[in-house]
Amino acid sequence: KAAAEKIVLLFTSDIVNPFFAEVIRGTQEEIELQDHPKHALSTMQLSNNFEKLIQAARQMSALGIILTGGYPFPELLTFQEENKIPLVVINYRITGPRISCIIVDFKDAYFRATRHLIDLGHRRIGFVDDAGHSEIGVARLDGYKNALAEAGIPYREALCTSIPADTRINGGFQATSNLLALPSNERP
Repeated sequence: KAAAEKIVLLFTSDIVNPFFAEVIRGTQEEIELQDHPKHALSTMQLSNNFEKLIQAARQMSALGIILTGGYPFPELLTFQEENKIPLVVINYRITGPRISCIIVDFKDAYFRATRHLIDLGHRRIGFVDDAGHSEIGVARLDGYKNALAEAGIPYREALCTSIPADTRINGGFQATSNLLALPSNERP
């Protein structure tokens, strides 16, 4: 009797976001490197219907779950614990048996990006981020502010704008447009 296919489930909030697309690509490459013909990746878009996601997960023979772009919801944690399968959570800190976390150092990343622009001679540098005050958003802003302070450039709140919630690409366009609408001697 042939062995059943084992699925790595990848739950993501935004398939078109380049970061999440890269996570999906990298996960697929790693599965292929394992050279196991019965292992595959199944990507599912996160939604507010957590029970539907868990129902779909129950129907698959999950080898493990990767969660990116969302907080580990209670139904997922219960499913993971009951089925004793590994869970990898990206950019949220959580502890538990068979749970691993991968955390990006957003503070350092934004410090370096801002520092790079400063090193190129820029002095009015805009900051665009999501509208929430998440741990990630705070770290990004801290990195930006620290780079400005190190270079002796005053922080200007007018150069910071937010992407409205649930607008993603259009929100990024709108937030950037807000910065470009500043008078020419004040905009980034």
